[in-house]
Order: sequence, then C-alpha cells, then structure tokens
Amino acid sequence: MSFPTGWGRKCALVIQSSKVDANQVNFPVLLTKDTLPSEMFDADGSYPALSGGGDIRFSSDSAGDTQLACEVVTSTIDNDPANGVAEIWVKVPSISSSSNTTIYVWYHKSGESQPAIDNAYGAENVWDSNFIMVQHMNDATTSTITDSTSNSNDGTKKAANEPIEATGKIGKGQDFDGSASGDDYITPANMLVVNNTSWSISAWIRSSGIGTIFGEGYNGNTSWALLLQIDPNSPYSARIIFKENATWKCEAKGTTAINDDAIHYIVGTQASKSSRSVYVDGGAVEGTNTDLLGDMSILNTCHIGILERSTFGTSSDGWIDEVRVSNIARSVEWMGAEYKNQSDPGTFVIEGTPEIPALAMGAGSFALTGADVDLLLGRSLNMNAGSFTFTGADIDLLRGRLLAMDSGSFVLTGANINLIYLITYLLAMDSGSFTLTGADIDLLVDRYLSMNAGSFTFTGADIDLLVDRYLSMNAGSFTFTGANINLLRNRFLAMDSGSFTLTGADIGLFFNRLLSMDSGEFILTGTDITFTRSGLPIGRMKITFTPRKPGITFTPRKPGITFTPRI
Repeated sequence: MSFPTGWGRKCALVIQSSKVDANQVNFPVLLTKDTLPSEMFDADGSYPALSGGGDIRFSSDSAGDTQLACEVVTSTIDNDPANGVAEIWVKVPSISSSSNTTIYVWYHKSGESQPAIDNAYGAENVWDSNFIMVQHMNDATTSTITDSTSNSNDGTKKAANEPIEATGKIGKGQDFDGSASGDDYITPANMLVVNNTSWSISAWIRSSGIGTIFGEGYNGNTSWALLLQIDPNSPYSARIIFKENATWKCEAKGTTAINDDAIHYIVGTQASKSSRSVYVDGGAVEGTNTDLLGDMSILNTCHIGILERSTFGTSSDGWIDEVRVSNIARSVEWMGAEYKNQSDPGTFVIEGTPEIPALAMGAGSFALTGADVDLLLGRSLNMNAGSFTFTGADIDLLRGRLLAMDSGSFVLTGANINLIYLITYLLAMDSGSFTLTGADIDLLVDRYLSMNAGSFTFTGADIDLLVDRYLSMNAGSFTFTGANINLLRNRFLAMDSGSFTLTGADIGLFFNRLLSMDSGEFILTGTDITFTRSGLPIGRMKITFTPRKPGITFTPRKPGITFTPRI
C-alpha cells in the first residue's frame, strides 16, 4: 500500500518562526531524536519506527497528501528509547519567519524501506539544484564518504582511516591529524567551485590548530589556489584567500578565533568576482573583500582537509563535519537558519503529540477499550467486513471524512459519544447493525448515513442525530429510547420500508424538512413533541402522539424525492 495508507502513527513537528530571520524555500531541516516523538525509538514499545528508519515518511499536511523528500542518514531504536539515535534531513518547501510552519512525521509500518535515492521523495531530492556537494562526513567505507546530492561527488580518502571517522557535530565527522606531510585528506570526485562566479562553502569544525578546511589547486603548481581555512596568523580566524599566478589576493578574513578547540560553523561565500564574505556561527558577516579576482579556471583539483595533495599546503588539524558546496552565494538568513537548526535542533523544531492516522482494513476486528478515545480525526476508516467495538467514555470518531463498510457490526458503549461528525462526508453501510448505548450522543452532524439494510438502536439521553442532512435506508428498523431527542433538524429521512419507534420526552423531530416512507410504521410516545416544524409531514404511517401545535395534517410523500443509499 502506498503512503499514507497503513502507517500506524503520525506526529506534528512545528518549525519555530522565531528561529528564522527570513522566509526560506526548499530548506533542508535537520531532525534528531530531540525533535521526534520518543515512542519512535522505543523498540519494545507500542509504536516504534523500524530499525534503520525504512518506514519514516514526512508530509506538509496532516492528511499525508503532500509527501516531502527525506534523507535518513541514521535511525536507531532501542528498548531504552533514550539510547535511540536519529539524523534525518527533510526538504521543507516553505518556512515562514512570521508564523510557525508545521510538517508531519509518519512511522510504525512494517515491511517498508526508504524510497530510492533518486525518487521524488528520496534522499537526493532533499538538496536543491544549487547544491554541488553535501558530505555528512560519515564513513561509507573506511576509505570513502558519500555525496548526498545527485552529482555523485563522493569522496576518497588518502588511505583507509586517513582521516578516521569520529564523533562530529551532527552524528559522525572525520578527524584529520594535521600532519605537515598532508597525511590525511579527502578528494571529491569532481571539481566543484571556481568555474562558477558565485558559490558557498560551509562546514562544522573543531580544531586547536590551524589548517585548510577546503582547498582547490592546480596539479601541484603552487602558484594557484583557493582556500577556506583557519588563518595561520593571529587571530586565527576563518578566511577565504586566493593565489593567482603566484600572488596571494582577495582575502576575506574574520575576527573570531576559531582554533580554540570549540565547535564552530564556518561559511565562505562569493557573490561575484569582486565580492566575497566570511561568516562564523550563524552571525553577521565577519570579513569581506571586494578586490577583483582574475581568471581562476586553471584550478583543477579539489580536497577536503588540505590545499592540494602534491604540495599539501596547510593540513587540517581536528575534525570536520557536514561539508557543503553550492553554486550560489547563500543568504545570511539562510546561513543563520542552518546554524540555528543544526546547532540546537530541539529548539528549532518542537514535536507535537503523536496520534493514530487513518485506518484501512480489508477485513478484521477493531476494538478500543478505555476513556477519551479520539480516532481518525483527519481521514477515513474503510472495511470490507468486520466488527467495531468501542467501550469507554468520551468517544470521538471520524470527524473529518467517512466510514465505509460492506458488512459488519458497530457497538459503542459509554458516555459522551461523538460519532462520525462527518463534517465533510458520510457513513455508508450495505448491511449491518448499529447499537449505541450511553448519554449525550451526537451523530452525523453535517451529512447523512446510508444503509441498504440493518438496524439502528440508540438508548440514552440527550440524543442529537443528523442535524443538517438526512438518513436514508432501503429497509430496517430505528429505535430511540431516551429523553431530549433531537432528530434530523434540517433535512429529511427517507425509507422504502421499515419501522420508527421513539419513546421519551422533549422530542424535536424534522425541524425544517420532511420524513418520507413508502411503507412502514412510525410510533412516537411521549410529551412535548414537535414534528416537521416547516416542512411536509407524510402520510401512510401510524402516528401516536399529541402535537405541540394543533392543525398539523399529513399528506402523501412528496413526488421526486430520491436518495442514494451508499456512495
């Protein structure tokens, strides 16, 4: 079954507008254990996700109609959910800076796996077309790392475990040893930056030394280079610098020391050949340069952790995580949102309360026992055959869509039953039996109930049925016993044959329309009965009651009235 059919749980995830300085489009949001329901990670609980996250899906709407692309880097469950781990990226089409943005996570479905990486909802489509490379920096093997974009800029290490995988800022990163001989480096598959006028390079780092984060060179020729690095000179800040035909130039240098063995988020951008900037930890620009850069198309090598593997340059000392390269200069607001999301995911995204989404069954039995049952608010329940039993108080069922059954039985026992609001649609059965026992029953507020055959029995007080539309049956029996019955206020009830029996006080029946029957018997017993206030009362039935208003007469069924028992 395709998404969202069969998924056992969903939960709202609310992106906080206070963390976003400007509206963002197609933004990759990081989700971790701190942003997701803990029940997802509870392996022996009631609603775990699959180990590895094969069943995890996302949508921009509660119904699951608009699925979102996601990349599950890591998803681990455990009998102790505190030991669970998640690194998941979701492409959110639009994030507002003025009001919170809600998306939904879906999980708890057996037998599922993540979509293919090139699927519309797969990992590659999390990253917009401006991303040239996205390296999460965890090992694919001890000798390789994998680019998450569709550009296949996978990285190859100098040798196995050179650098070595280590704990980074977001899951795993790579630890570079800072050797003067360029002992550790990673080579992406393709050239990335300088043939584009505009670009962005970003990474999380932790270092107590100096060194290159990202470098491009020219086949061992020391006269040409592009570097994003920790400046080897005081104050040891982030800088972009070029070497053009043996001349160092166009340096954009920050002011914050980043060799302090603390975690920092470093971004270098170039908006044009005469505009480049450096940013640290999601703040305002720290350094700029507006010198005109010449033709750098000669550059043809690219590395993470060193300048160039033949000449090495200044090698990185410390770990590097989440290296990204784009072919545009990302805005300061985009970089700020990245920093806030990735530095503290749990304040950027706030989880809601998990719930059961729509239920679909070919056949079977559904039983809920307890209090405060709230089921299927957003979609529908579909069964070909089976039995539904609800026992408890404060039952609220199927607010938004429909219940459809070919055959079966409904039994609800409890108080304060709010059944099948059906604000938009209907309840449909070909045959079966409905029994509701309790007080304060409110049924089918806005549309209609249709049955080909069956029996309805309501026992209780304060019954409010079919307020705005109609009930249609080909055959069957309706019995209401209780007080304060309010039935079919605004439309009509249509039956080809059957029997209606109402017993109680304060009956308000068919306020505005009519009741139509081809054959059958209608018996009302009680006081203070109001019948067909402004519509057409119908003949051909036995009536036992005292009208509240004298002079009401009964006429034959109005010609042309039709109904469809099931749609």
